[in-house]
Amino acid sequence: NGVVEGDLGEKFKPAFSDDLKWMVFAKGKDIWRADIDWAAFKPVNERKVTAIEQFHEASFAENIMLGTEKTLVVRNMMKLLRVNLETGDVKPVRLNINGIRKHRSPDGKRLVGLEKGQFYCYDVDSDDAKTIPVGRGIMNDYQWLGNDRCVAIAGGTKVVHYDRLKHTLTEVTALPFPCVKIGEPSPDNRFVFCAGRGTGALVDLEKKTATPVAGGSGMRWVSNNTYAFSRELPDSDLRGTWLQTVGEGERRISTEPLLVNKTGAELMTLKSLGVVIFSTKHGLFKMKPDGTELEKFGKLDHPPVRALGIQQWKAE
Repeated sequence: NGVVEGDLGEKFKPAFSDDLKWMVFAKGKDIWRADIDWAAFKPVNERKVTAIEQFHEASFAENIMLGTEKTLVVRNMMKLLRVNLETGDVKPVRLNINGIRKHRSPDGKRLVGLEKGQFYCYDVDSDDAKTIPVGRGIMNDYQWLGNDRCVAIAGGTKVVHYDRLKHTLTEVTALPFPCVKIGEPSPDNRFVFCAGRGTGALVDLEKKTATPVAGGSGMRWVSNNTYAFSRELPDSDLRGTWLQTVGEGERRISTEPLLVNKTGAELMTLKSLGVVIFSTKHGLFKMKPDGTELEKFGKLDHPPVRALGIQQWKAE
């Protein structure tokens, strides 16, 4: 019936551990930690971690850059602070914080970057950074491939690969034109998109090649080798939602363009169900990852602001 039966956030938003067993939040300008009783839907065993009264409650959760069972790295007043969750000690971290969100590993335990001619991989628990000298230059953008590997655009001209376990930084391939952004990897981490000014390249990390692609907006992988994109154009031959498999030509699956907003394409791949769902201005569509069995299953009077996939819904 839409009635809110509980609120774990109280006044301000908390941040949850990956296993959803505990959470951290700011209260009274300090950091607190609590376990979670999901049956009662409330925090339990609350304890105060820090005693410095410096943290901004409203933005605390979204400013957590890295986090483990033992340690947090939080951006606070344009500084990075390392917080020991066991002792409550707080000290500054001397790292470049520009664009930090794509620098961190998916598990939140490590951070990569470039500073003073050194490529570094920082470990939040040990408070130590392993470095590799690279000389003058810049790293335009980063994309992690799991928790042990990442790729980056170096100087806008080439893609490099970092292996954390081997601690090596190697060149993958040169780019066909200058690029500044890396998109999401394919589900098997073989392909990534690199984007420049109105241009895009598909990088095959296995074959070490970079191929120009036409594509459109909101390019999103639907399987290991197939991606979807949208073209919101008046040209009736180009307008719509498209699919393309690597090494094959593009194919239009709908004359209605897939919605793309600031956070990306409104498309969800429900892998366990073998279904892809995407939103247009007028409805919701579902299909198989290869584009077959396309069906418009929901008509909308207004474009959706956000769609969220729920794997299972049980009605009373």
